[in-house]
Amino acid sequence: MDVKARKARRLYNGYLNFSLVDEAFFAWLPQQRSLVFAALPERGDPAVGPRKPVIYEHDRQAQPQRTYQGLLKHEADEALFDYYATSQLKKADVRGRISPLGESGPIASFEPSPDGRYIKVHYVARPYTYTQTFHRFPSEVVVLSQEGREVVRKSIGPVNRPLGRDAAYDVPRHFTWRSDVGATLTWVEAQDGGDPKAESTERDRLFAWAAPFDQAPRLLQSSALRLEAAYWIRDTLAIRSEKWGATRTGHWVLFNPRTGATLDTLLHLGRQGTSFDPGSPVYEKAGGGKRLLFRDGSIYLSRKPVNARDEVEPVLEKLHLRSKRREVVWRSAAPHYEFPVAFEQGDAWIMARQSRTVPINLVRVDLASGKEEVLTFNGNNLEVLQQSLVTQELTYLRADGVPLQATLYYNRDSVRADRLLDCLVFAYPIDHVGSAGGAATYPYRYEASLSLQKLLAYSGYAVLDNAAFPIIGREGSPPNDTYLEQIELNARAAVRAAGGTGLIDTSRMAVMGHSYGAFMVANLLTHTNLFKTGVAMSGAYNRSLTPFGFQREYRSYWEEQALYHRLSPFQNADKLNRPILLFHGERDENAGTHYRQSEAYFAALKGLGKTVRFVSLPGEAHAYTLLDSYLHILWEVDTWLRKHLQDGPPKVLGLTNGN
Repeated sequence: MDVKARKARRLYNGYLNFSLVDEAFFAWLPQQRSLVFAALPERGDPAVGPRKPVIYEHDRQAQPQRTYQGLLKHEADEALFDYYATSQLKKADVRGRISPLGESGPIASFEPSPDGRYIKVHYVARPYTYTQTFHRFPSEVVVLSQEGREVVRKSIGPVNRPLGRDAAYDVPRHFTWRSDVGATLTWVEAQDGGDPKAESTERDRLFAWAAPFDQAPRLLQSSALRLEAAYWIRDTLAIRSEKWGATRTGHWVLFNPRTGATLDTLLHLGRQGTSFDPGSPVYEKAGGGKRLLFRDGSIYLSRKPVNARDEVEPVLEKLHLRSKRREVVWRSAAPHYEFPVAFEQGDAWIMARQSRTVPINLVRVDLASGKEEVLTFNGNNLEVLQQSLVTQELTYLRADGVPLQATLYYNRDSVRADRLLDCLVFAYPIDHVGSAGGAATYPYRYEASLSLQKLLAYSGYAVLDNAAFPIIGREGSPPNDTYLEQIELNARAAVRAAGGTGLIDTSRMAVMGHSYGAFMVANLLTHTNLFKTGVAMSGAYNRSLTPFGFQREYRSYWEEQALYHRLSPFQNADKLNRPILLFHGERDENAGTHYRQSEAYFAALKGLGKTVRFVSLPGEAHAYTLLDSYLHILWEVDTWLRKHLQDGPPKVLGLTNGN
């Protein structure tokens, strides 16, 4: 792109291959004069042979796993996988000169070293398996020279990841370059087989392998918890981040990369809540790579804590490594919601700024002088539509005192003196251990999209969006032990909050959810009478079909059969006492929400004489992306709600609005 002339030219006449590469489509080399990318190789038709019998066999060793779909099923699938996943890594300079790098193959990721002399390429390797996703196939981590010559190769076997919170791959994982030096490859290896249930005083090890890779890799650090990340400051100073999710604890530990010596514990991360997230470290450019911004013995952290008014208020903090003291150097202020996205130099930072009426724009801010320069000028394209849409943040309490929140949308033109509004509650349950934390709100954030919820609000409904549905495990008990009781507590609180607005007829309320939210919808309609109807999108309703756990439930079906049965809408289909509208994408690839879940649930409800409608969406996966689908869903939901919410005389504004 010639910025001054405002003209762009095509750098490569072929096509890129995004089949497996999902992190970055291309990567610049240092000096920004060349880039590397994964291209489609020259190929004919896929070499698909005749079908043969497929044999599955297992002998004794237990290997529990999540329920996946979209897996390879036979040799013909293997040939198709090779055909579509194979890429050729290439390098292009700004003049358009193209050169191939390394061998072609199914490339999962690639990353140039900070000095640009090497490129790490992660290939998927055979033998493929028919019981796992490609992420768990064997693989080869290959380091290429900048000319494309293979320098070194590390073979990784097939992955086994035990079930349970804090589980990890049983093979080397997280291959990446150290960001502060020219070319040193790092990775993590589990010492407990990746099994959190195994007794072990050492969970993970961090290794480093420096160019030219003619010496053995070095052990840098070991941890009694799971290693999350390493932040590199300089050759003698770095930070390792480690956590253990089951206890919601963790640490940031200072260490010396040159000697491997542990220096000090910088942070102790607390129980669930904002204190558990220390923030994101800020980087600065360094040659061809990046390193942690380190000044006067301090690093900088971008955090999004909740203030005393329960509002998310981003801050930029300075963390002093010696004293361990935090110092806020900048804070987002009303009427804006903004956060740092990049450090430039001196005291200059690039901020992403937005407000309720203006979308995100980039602003250069000098923290010392306070001077600002607006860099982008995105306007509010939804202004005309937003003029009639009212947005209101609601905070309220559950019956047991847990703070909750929701966002209320309604069309001010739909408010009439002779009736209250019908209401739709959209929610997704979140599991918590110990506490659900406070009710955080975002009062100054721009709402950039016209979601299904907002369009329904324009249509005349009051919509309680993102209604908080925490499922809290207390006193050592897993959250799901009281799942049904807690979704009812959450729903009752949402209904009371809706009635408290004085706008909503609480006898005409529906509930809607996607994925785990659809599971919630089916259970609410099965076990409560709070809603007249519900809309469930791409859910799982038979938990015996996810026998090795679901969401954050890590106990298997054989350990807790009664729990699985109690929580499964399919097993309790005879108790459903409200009409339900089901949606499901025919190509749903999400673990646990196979298309057959909705098929079987519909068949059960139909056979039991319940009121149900099932909409099967062709070409859609777990998340719906097609415009035709989106518009049809809007029509289906609106038609369904008008039919099942408006079968009686409306209540009038000012009359008693009971729960």
